[in-house]
Amino acid sequence: MQLSVMRGSAASSGGSPSGQSNPAGTRSNLDAHEMVQTFYSIPLARALLVNSAWSAVKANHKETSATNTQLNEVYRLWARTLKQSVLPFLKAGDDALVRLCPTSDTEARRDILQKAGFDPVLIHILKLQVEGDETKQVLALKALAVEAMSHMARSSSKHRSRLGAKGGVSVLFPLLKLPQTATAACEGLWVLCFDSADNVRYISRPGTAGQAALEDLVSVLCDAAQPKRARMFAAAALQNLAGDIHDSNDASGYKTYDGAKVRALLNKEEVLQTLVYLAWTGPCVTPDLLTQCKEGDAAEGYEAIVAWAAAGVIANLAMEPDVPKKLVQAGAMEGLLGLMASPDWLESLQATKALTNIVNDPVVKLSIMDWFSLVHTTLDPMVMNRLYAIGQGTMTLNDQPTRVHREEAKHVVDRLFAIFDASGKLDMALYDVGGDQGDGGASATCVVA
Repeated sequence: MQLSVMRGSAASSGGSPSGQSNPAGTRSNLDAHEMVQTFYSIPLARALLVNSAWSAVKANHKETSATNTQLNEVYRLWARTLKQSVLPFLKAGDDALVRLCPTSDTEARRDILQKAGFDPVLIHILKLQVEGDETKQVLALKALAVEAMSHMARSSSKHRSRLGAKGGVSVLFPLLKLPQTATAACEGLWVLCFDSADNVRYISRPGTAGQAALEDLVSVLCDAAQPKRARMFAAAALQNLAGDIHDSNDASGYKTYDGAKVRALLNKEEVLQTLVYLAWTGPCVTPDLLTQCKEGDAAEGYEAIVAWAAAGVIANLAMEPDVPKKLVQAGAMEGLLGLMASPDWLESLQATKALTNIVNDPVVKLSIMDWFSLVHTTLDPMVMNRLYAIGQGTMTLNDQPTRVHREEAKHVVDRLFAIFDASGKLDMALYDVGGDQGDGGASATCVVA
């Protein structure tokens, strides 16, 4: 099951990199044209960015120290243009840690950049192959280019398909192995592979470089030494790869991509234990952490930022017949219940989808009853209260969720509490105490026996 509800990114009225309102128009068109032309402003840079000269330049650029000096100048020019011009232009003031969809300004500006010829620049930079002293400088350059590509493709099937067809997916594979570029590459694959059967197939096809990249994503997810953002984006990418994709224009729901092979790869004890642990780390310490946190904030070091994405992978894995019981036995329920009760709609949505697939499994009821019988006295009363309020329709979430989310959440709570009650360990009492649980909703008290 894929993330199907997209939320606007951090609060921003849009505007120019300087912070002033600058609707896309003549000035933005001129800015975009000037930016793209800057990448070609050095003769050697022009040669590197023209297909016909690419092989010759790559073969000859190491022959003289003068050429190496010129190359370093090109790399510095490109990095400076990306960092100081292109990225601020694309972000339009949006520095959110988690961006699900772009601002209207970003949408307009990426169209302008694309028409100005920015795509070939991005792809050629990402295809650069260097050795020795240049490597560190070029890897930093590539990380900036991947970030720009993520902004170009985010929440746009048109841009995702175009960049994927130009090689935008495959150029990210080798970057997953390198600490300088892994975070950016994971985010890029998350963005490019959302609801895109063609782009997903570049990775999931057995016996290809994409298959190795898939394993690299799993390695990033399971490596506690990786940056938290890298693990978050690796999980988000794996969620897209493990889900099925259906043709939205086909009334029969024709499946254009089947994630079963990826789910089989992830259906391993180490991966399941990692996902369960990461789900337990949430919800985030404040309700708005995911939505209000900026890139570079201290929150980037909080493990809890990974929980929503881990729940998304769990949701797709739970579609496999043998997985729900494994997840319950591994302790996933308590972490998912905590996430579902989160005031942040993204955490709640992902956990709701995961719990839906778990409770809908026909053989898992007894496992849930056994789990609840063992832990009912230690469950967080606040979580139980909030879940009961969801079932009663009295709890609201930040960034009002869709009707489908609300209905699905209520359905899951009803199913869960029926199972809890069947265990003989649940004693519910609802009290209207008029309290505030931090979400503006009514307070409910649920007492476990």
